[in-house]
Amino acid sequence: MPQQLSEPVAIDAVTTKDEFAVWLRSVKDRRGWSLPVLERRSDALVNQDSRRYGPMRRSTSGDVFSGKRLPSVEWLTTFMQLAELPEPIRDEVWAALLRVRAAVGVPPRGAMRVADTSARVLGVHACIRLPGADGDLPEYVPRDVDAQVRAALRPGAFVLLVGSSCSGKTRTLTEALRAQLANWWITRPATPADVSTLVTGGPSQTVVWLDELEHFLDDIGFTNVVGRLMDNGFVLVATMRAQEYRDRNRDDGRPGAAVLRLAEVVDVPSEFSAAELERTRERMVADPRLRVALGSGDFGVTQVLAAGPDLVRQWEQAPARYVWAVITVLVDARRLGVRSPVTAALLAAAVAGLLTPAERAQAPADWLDRALEYACEVLRGAASAAEAVSDGTMGTITGYRAADFLLDHGYGTRRAVCPPDSVWRALTEHLDSADCLVMVARSADMRWRFEHSEALYRKIVTIDAGRGLLSLTDLLARQGRVEEARELLAGAAGAGDERAAARLVRLRLEHGTAADLAALADGRHPVAAVRTVETLAATGDWDALRARATGGDLLAAARLEEREDITGLRRRTGRFARARLAEALGERGDADGAVNVLEELVEEGDVQAPAHLLDLLARTGRFDMIDDRAAAGDEAAQDLLDAHHAGADAEHGGHHVTRYIDVLLTAGNVDAALALVDAHIEAGMTDLGDYTAEIIVAAGHLDQLRALADSGDWPAAHRYARHLADTGQRDELRRRAQDGDYLCRWRLGEVLEADGDLEGALALAQEAADNGEVEGALHLTDLLDATGRVDELAAYSDGQPWEMATWIRHLRTTGRTGDAIAFLRPRARAGNDFAASELAGILDEIGETDEAIAVLRPFTNGWGSGIAVHTLVRLLARHQRVADLRTEIDAGAD
Repeated sequence: MPQQLSEPVAIDAVTTKDEFAVWLRSVKDRRGWSLPVLERRSDALVNQDSRRYGPMRRSTSGDVFSGKRLPSVEWLTTFMQLAELPEPIRDEVWAALLRVRAAVGVPPRGAMRVADTSARVLGVHACIRLPGADGDLPEYVPRDVDAQVRAALRPGAFVLLVGSSCSGKTRTLTEALRAQLANWWITRPATPADVSTLVTGGPSQTVVWLDELEHFLDDIGFTNVVGRLMDNGFVLVATMRAQEYRDRNRDDGRPGAAVLRLAEVVDVPSEFSAAELERTRERMVADPRLRVALGSGDFGVTQVLAAGPDLVRQWEQAPARYVWAVITVLVDARRLGVRSPVTAALLAAAVAGLLTPAERAQAPADWLDRALEYACEVLRGAASAAEAVSDGTMGTITGYRAADFLLDHGYGTRRAVCPPDSVWRALTEHLDSADCLVMVARSADMRWRFEHSEALYRKIVTIDAGRGLLSLTDLLARQGRVEEARELLAGAAGAGDERAAARLVRLRLEHGTAADLAALADGRHPVAAVRTVETLAATGDWDALRARATGGDLLAAARLEEREDITGLRRRTGRFARARLAEALGERGDADGAVNVLEELVEEGDVQAPAHLLDLLARTGRFDMIDDRAAAGDEAAQDLLDAHHAGADAEHGGHHVTRYIDVLLTAGNVDAALALVDAHIEAGMTDLGDYTAEIIVAAGHLDQLRALADSGDWPAAHRYARHLADTGQRDELRRRAQDGDYLCRWRLGEVLEADGDLEGALALAQEAADNGEVEGALHLTDLLDATGRVDELAAYSDGQPWEMATWIRHLRTTGRTGDAIAFLRPRARAGNDFAASELAGILDEIGETDEAIAVLRPFTNGWGSGIAVHTLVRLLARHQRVADLRTEIDAGAD
């Protein structure tokens, strides 16, 4: 129990766990909170931002307030946010937590004080050597991001600096740690396993240095380890090359994407700003290295100091073509996804395709040794184009890797160069890491080098039977080699692989015969049952449908009923029934009636209606209406248009599930309706995740929906808030909004806006924006525009994409297209992919297509920035730039 104090100790005097518990309890008691209230309010914050806030479960909170345990960083962050403590008090709370934690633990093995650790040991690049220059490194030139980095270094933080190679990431981070946490311990784990050992021990006031974070990200459990270290008050710091960060972050399915979402990311520009250059001039008198760096016009200050330009010359001006080819293979291997050192045997096998027959014939017998000796030569005492890597044994070399600076340079100069067959074959033969093989196979797939991706996937299966199989069988199925795919999946399924078994069923659903479908349907597979009935209806085999209906097939009976009773469907007002009506009208040839029904459903927010509508418009050739939807911002409509203009077949049909959901609900069988949705999701046939909540509403089980919403189920909370808005329950919306339900605050704002109360809606949107609530803040800029607050709208325009988009729309609708271009251009140059995409769209509209393409090109390095790459591909397809599209295929644009 905490000590019995008549008054809590002031927060700046707290030194023990008991004193801290009493102080926290006093804050709670002054606000009249019970543990259940705290739990409910914390859940609302978690729904808002699960990366920053954590749940305050009653048992945990009880232990904290009684002094049995110290709060985690996540718990304390949530508590202080709910208590609305001012920033100075929050700083004192963090300081108190550190004082209390400092009384326990010992430093990790090998740890040093931050103040005693050299920058070179932490990984700062060696600096060029010049006469008259003292020390390993020049004096630090303060960067513009210093304040942001240093403010982020607080207990429980995970700070990630992202930038191109030699941009100064590591030096900036080192100087920030020395300024903020000089007396803390710092440990530099070499592997994910080393990081895991820190979870169960170690004191507070410990920095975990994860230089080159990508080397840790392939470990499956690393996300959980990072989260626990943050909860325990460690400070995690890391650096990452910008290209690597983009590649990892653009796909949630790639290893490590979840870890990156935990980090507070600071971008470190590769070029110095005007203020940074001025600070460099002030210091160059005492250090000739800074003078040389300032005198180079082609590269930035930090790149010159790390000998970056010399490395480029070492590569591009190699003394022989076979030397150039060796360095090029090292760069290309990394571009394609190889993270392990490249062996000499791989290099020897790969370079042939980069050389002419004469160049191969004229190479000396010891060409590889000569090439590697040249590539590993250290330039100006700072860096080399390649470095040899050991496995830890003295005198052994296991492989080689290219300098990071050359990787960044190569991503730009070779992005559209697809390596020759010799490189792909060498990678397939000599790589033995499943992780590397997966990445290279994906690179081959994206570049349409299917012969090589198949060989890579097959090798992955031999190394790890559970990996690569699904990708391999998908590839075979796409090529029409369905039987091969089925045999592979059947073998794995027979060995107990559940994923292979599920994929085998999906293959039978997508590529099977009518007999396959019927067999699955008779086995009560819900997706097969739907497909069977729809296939029979599409082919007009009504006798077979009647036979299935007579045998008890409820779905077949419903299909027959629809054929006979359009009038009955018209009388029903439920969302699922109207989806059935639209399908039936379309099949009867009444496309206008079907479009009208679907447009009503779209307006009401039905999650599947937009896809239904696009399918119907495409089937009936109404591309003018699809064009209107694309112009209004419907990306799916734009993709469909691009496919149409490129001559590709649009994907039609398949949206029949709603018809049978309605049948099951009409029969009162809610469980079967939910099972139908789950089966389609599991089979990967269509996206029906949000329909669970829709089914509960359609069945009238609102108490169940409310209970799910209160439990933290996001789709249910989203649907319940919309239900309250649709039924005009303003008081309940307001009550829940005041109790922290940000979804209800958002919907209340929409209701007020519909009522004409723009000021009330604006106040709620502003509150949502201040709280960081994305959904509620979405319409803030629209409301500012609607109420004529142009200056405030302009002030918000540098925030999230939706905020920028409103300002751009305002400029264009008021005839200020030139101002919109002027606004977007510098932001595109600074690396904002949304700004680049918007700018490219405007330029294309005014006939500046070549400039639009040029604006998007910088965003396509590596796997590229998704939105910019997609915009570029759509633009090229629209203008039938076939050669450019082939270039994007070679570059791996997906």
